Amino acid sequence: MLMIRVFPKVTAYTHWLSRATFPQISRTICVSLVLEKLKRPLWDGPPFPEKPLSAYNLFVKEKFASIEPDADITDNRLITADRMKKAATLWKHTSDDDKEPFKTAFEKSSTEYKKAIKTFLDNLTDKDKKTYEKYKERLKKYQQAKRDIKTGHYVEPPKRITGYSKFVGEFMKSRPKDEPVTEYMKKAATAWHALPEKRRKEILAEGKKAYKKAKEQYEEEVKKMQLKKAQDQATMITGAKE
Repeated sequence: MLMIRVFPKVTAYTHWLSRATFPQISRTICVSLVLEKLKRPLWDGPPFPEKPLSAYNLFVKEKFASIEPDADITDNRLITADRMKKAATLWKHTSDDDKEPFKTAFEKSSTEYKKAIKTFLDNLTDKDKKTYEKYKERLKKYQQAKRDIKTGHYVEPPKRITGYSKFVGEFMKSRPKDEPVTEYMKKAATAWHALPEKRRKEILAEGKKAYKKAKEQYEEEVKKMQLKKAQDQATMITGAKE
C-alpha cells in the first residue's frame, strides 16, 4: 500500500529552536528533529535499482571515518552533524584534481543506473506502472513538504476527526489507569451505540462541520504561506544579486 505521513507543522518555537539552541550546527540537528517522523511514500512494487551516490557523497563516505568531531561534543547526533559539517568544509577546499576521481566514479555509476532504471521501468507490469505513477505523485508531494519544512513554509493539514472519534476521545479520558485501552475502547463503542440515534446524528454532523471549518482555515493558511514563500524567495534572489 502506498502511503505518505507528514510530521506536524513547523511552529515559531521550532524556528527559534533551530537557530538558538545549537548555533554552530543548529540547522542540521533541529531540522532533522522536525523531519524525524516525515515518512517517504512506500513503494510496494519490485525493488528499484540502487541509486548512485553523488561525487560529494562518495567523498564523504571515504573521508567520514577519519574526521574527528570537536572534543566538547558528546551527543551522538551532534557528533554526526559536526563531522558532516567538517566533511562539507573539506570538500569545499578540495582541489578540482582531487575531486575528479569521485566525479568520474559518479558519472560511471550514473550511466549504469540510467540503463538499469530504463530496464526496470520497461519490465513493469501494467498494474505496477499505474502504482508507479501514483508513487511518483506522492513522492513529489513528500519532497515538496520536506523542502517546505526546512524553509519554514509548511502548513500542517487538518486531522480528520469525525464526530465518533471525538466522542471516543472524550470517553477515553475517564479510563482508569489500570484498565487496558482495548477493553475501554469496547466500552466506548458500546456507549456510542447506546446513544439515541438522533444524538448520534447530531454528533456526526458536528464532526463534519468542525472538519469543514478546519479545512477552510487550512486553505487560508496555505494561501498566506504561499505568499510568504514567494516573498522570501524574492528576497533571497535580491540578496544574491546584491
